[in-house]
Amino acid sequence: MKRDFILVFIFTFISKGLGFVRDISLAYFYGANSITDAYLISLTIPGTIYEYVGIAITTSLIPIYFEVKKNKDLKYTQEFLNNLAAIVILFSLVLTIIIWITAFPLTKIIATGFDKEAIETTVLFTRIGSLSLAFSGSIFIINTLLQINKRYYLAIFAGIPASLFSIFIIFISYKTNSLFLGYSSLITVFVQFVTVYFLFKKTVFNIEFKLSKKPKVSYEIKGMLSIALPAFIGVAINQLNTIIDRNLASRIIEGGVSILNYSNKLLLFSHGLISVTLVSILYPIISKKISDNEGKKIISKFCTENIKNLILILFPINIIMLFYAEEIVNVLLGRGGMTDKSLYITISVFKLYSVSLVFLGVREFLLRIFFSYKKVKEVTILSIFSLCLNIFLSLNLYRNYGLSGLAFSTSVSTAISCLVMYIYINKKVLKIIDKKMLLEIFIIIVTSYLSIWITKKITFDFIHIFISAKFIINILMGTGLYTVIILLLIFFKIIKINTNSGGRK
Repeated sequence: MKRDFILVFIFTFISKGLGFVRDISLAYFYGANSITDAYLISLTIPGTIYEYVGIAITTSLIPIYFEVKKNKDLKYTQEFLNNLAAIVILFSLVLTIIIWITAFPLTKIIATGFDKEAIETTVLFTRIGSLSLAFSGSIFIINTLLQINKRYYLAIFAGIPASLFSIFIIFISYKTNSLFLGYSSLITVFVQFVTVYFLFKKTVFNIEFKLSKKPKVSYEIKGMLSIALPAFIGVAINQLNTIIDRNLASRIIEGGVSILNYSNKLLLFSHGLISVTLVSILYPIISKKISDNEGKKIISKFCTENIKNLILILFPINIIMLFYAEEIVNVLLGRGGMTDKSLYITISVFKLYSVSLVFLGVREFLLRIFFSYKKVKEVTILSIFSLCLNIFLSLNLYRNYGLSGLAFSTSVSTAISCLVMYIYINKKVLKIIDKKMLLEIFIIIVTSYLSIWITKKITFDFIHIFISAKFIINILMGTGLYTVIILLLIFFKIIKINTNSGGRK
């Protein structure tokens, strides 16, 4: 698992880094205005559907695949995957037609604060982006199979060429015509599909991505649907949070949607790099352990250790974000088209978003435990609870606190939903995070806070150089001090880390 994690981390860092450069490029060339708002809202509709289909496929295919592979032969497995591909493509084409027809009323609902020109631009961008859905669904099938076959890094590598194309399109659109932005998502998704399909054919086995006249809905596909539908609903509810926040942001200030997006992307970079990377490796392992009927004690220990690993990595990053929100935003976004006012608001919004980093990571892992045990109804109920809480807080806070109120609402609802998930799993599914581990987590929290705080005092009080240089030096010193202290705590057995948590013997 160590080798897998290192390779996945490297490719994820490159992929996410390029994706982040893409977002910075958008901020640099366009700033936060009606064009970027229209572009980002246009990504919301097809992007939301993309997320629905993707999570539904990933969460349902992994446990079902292990059942098929265990009980059926290779020919049956191939037929099952071909039928699944045909159904997903048909479903995607139907969704494309629906989005194309309903793009105008959907935009009016989502972006109530847009003027006529912004709405027309958003509708055009949305219709173009919807043409990518069939490619998106196929990408998720292939990526899931690459994860199952322990080719994690290939699934992530496919996003690198796509990100490069996306950056290029943003540059070309700025130099020629901003309407070219609308073609960005379609072209990049197509490039990603071609890349991942080529890699898949060379490493695993072939899937026929062609529309069958009568795609067979097997027992296994019905089983997938029983998991996928609640997962689909759960993701839809989470995405509805984003839609509501962007709707309210469009009413607060011009460029509000963009500011909210830039702040959130700063958070999601770390989340995607650490949490999503680790969880993408661990989810197939958890599902296989359950499929192989390993004991609950073994699975519980595996989950507990990896939750602790997540917190061990994420919490110091969380502290850095809180301590250095201003420096991070200024270094990454403080140039080009971003105004001082936009930067100031982005800093306060980013601070409030960053509070949820650890909760986001742990929740991502807990969700996979639910799906591995096929507790999909519970996921749906918890997602509805989180949505209602976020809506309630957002509607009550955005009038007085603007974009900061929306960010705070999202962080609070994320934290509370994570805690509720943990309580349910601990009582009904697996016993995870006992008193001893809570003590270890507390030590990790205190250590990370003191490491960053002490090094910040040293660098800012005694080193007289540029602020950006101090920021970099403090991060290096803080993480170095944190690492040394954690290694000492492990050496003296105050904290125990299972280095073979992947379950390999």
